[in-house]
Amino acid sequence: MTLPFENQGRLGKLSNTMAFLERLLAWFRPVHRQLAILVGLWALVGLTNLGGADLWDIDEGNNTEASREMREAGNWVVPTFNYELRVDKPALINWLQIVSGMFFGENEFAARFPSAVAGLFTILAVWTFGRQWLGGMAGFVAGLVLAGSPMFVAAMRFANPDSLLTALVSWCLVFLHIGMRSGRGTWWLFAASACSALAMLGKGPIGLALPGAILLVYLLLAGGWKKVPWLYLPGALLLWLAIAAPWYIWVGTETKFAWHKGFFLQHNLGRFSAPMENHAGPFWYYLPVLLGGTFPFSSLLGLPLLTWRKGTRALFGDRLLPSGIFVVAWLAVPLVVFSISRTKLPNYVLPAYPAMALWLTLGMVAWRRGWIAPQRGWIRFGMITLTLAGLGMVAGLLAASGALPIGSLSAKLKPLSGLEWIAPAGLILVAGGLAGLAWSRQALQAISVVTLSGLLFTLTLGAWNGQTLNRHKAPKRLATFLPADLRATEARLGTFDWFQPSLVFYARRPVSRILSEKDLVSFLQQPIPAYVALPAHRWESLVKVPAGTCKVGQNVPDFYRRCEVVLVANAAAVECFGVHQ
Repeated sequence: MTLPFENQGRLGKLSNTMAFLERLLAWFRPVHRQLAILVGLWALVGLTNLGGADLWDIDEGNNTEASREMREAGNWVVPTFNYELRVDKPALINWLQIVSGMFFGENEFAARFPSAVAGLFTILAVWTFGRQWLGGMAGFVAGLVLAGSPMFVAAMRFANPDSLLTALVSWCLVFLHIGMRSGRGTWWLFAASACSALAMLGKGPIGLALPGAILLVYLLLAGGWKKVPWLYLPGALLLWLAIAAPWYIWVGTETKFAWHKGFFLQHNLGRFSAPMENHAGPFWYYLPVLLGGTFPFSSLLGLPLLTWRKGTRALFGDRLLPSGIFVVAWLAVPLVVFSISRTKLPNYVLPAYPAMALWLTLGMVAWRRGWIAPQRGWIRFGMITLTLAGLGMVAGLLAASGALPIGSLSAKLKPLSGLEWIAPAGLILVAGGLAGLAWSRQALQAISVVTLSGLLFTLTLGAWNGQTLNRHKAPKRLATFLPADLRATEARLGTFDWFQPSLVFYARRPVSRILSEKDLVSFLQQPIPAYVALPAHRWESLVKVPAGTCKVGQNVPDFYRRCEVVLVANAAAVECFGVHQ
């Protein structure tokens, strides 16, 4: 006869938990608290140990060194890398990195800080849109979802233009949504135009094409053509040109339009029409990328799908449905556009992450408000997925680090020591999944568990920041073997059968690419000090080694090429600087 009392105990605990969460939600409702929490959370996930990891090649090395060279030359117009014209990206990211370097010095933190700040602006854009669309706590929840999405946080901790593009496109769309929603005034059109122009300076034509395509799809699906202030479009276009065009014209005249040929033809049309640098993938490439990049929140993907399937005007109302269509367009257009592109990289689809956060928030809000009643099996499936993913992460990282032997595969995979330190982060997902299974019938508890798990998991990944992998990156360690006063001499630095862009940044001097063993011998025989970085096995197999040439320092592992790299000095360098170990 104890069963009723046990049930009463469980119900009492459930009631206490519900009451606590309800009080917590009430405390979160004031706008100033939501903003303070989101900014504080951004600082934790985005700034913690931001400069701990050495630069990641290829992109971070290229972008950061280009900014350093522009600042060194006093030229903010023409991007260069390794003191040659760089046509990969427009200059906005370089300008921001230069300004950041003025405050924080030329280091990894300064290089990544503009991306981190852009991440904050994206979180605030999602918060603004969510409040406009679903009201109440929806914007706050959407901001939490985005701040807890691992791929988004990784992008805002990475020194390239993707986080910047996402922030500018997001605010452009927020302003367009305000205009489509109200149909009054014209200020939103000019604000959207300014954001698009800055995005053009950040990443190129995608800064105009992406928000334009999203707006067009929205108008085709939801209507609202009369809300567009057509008479003011020429003025908005003039503003766009006033912001974006001057630099493009200036860099064209400075380079005789060589920059334009390389950027527009090779790095835009070329990437879209054919895979570049072996970055190819199937048409569905970005679906698992998006689901994995928003995990563990994507474990509740069934909620927005069920909500949309039942989402008639009676459920959403005339006010909510058009905004929902806007979010669908925001999510679908980047997925389709980048899926069609032949060159594929995970970060390309980053502009879809804010829409994914809003889409997932829709499902959470619908369940919480009783708009839908999902079957328990769907929730349990998501929680089981969360648990298994956590266990898989623990096992996978331990195996990849070599801490968990996997037989003969261990030697073939060449384990990376240091990954074992982040493996326990998978237990956060395991705990969240198990707790979610226990509360799979209660919307508020299950949503709270997934949200807390996502935030803790992403915060742990950010705090780690790959710092333990520094021992497997060669450029910075190789640069420490060079003499401190090398820049004051005519010494030369080269690489043979190996190159990473960040070596130029850490060495603070041009790096020559040596293409053959004959050229290598000639490089080392020159009468001025010369250093060469090359794979250890190539150094050991050289048939002809100029007299006086010797290895400097120790062998350094490079996990990109999965080899060890050595730095050798010619006779003139040994005579001038000695051998630095």
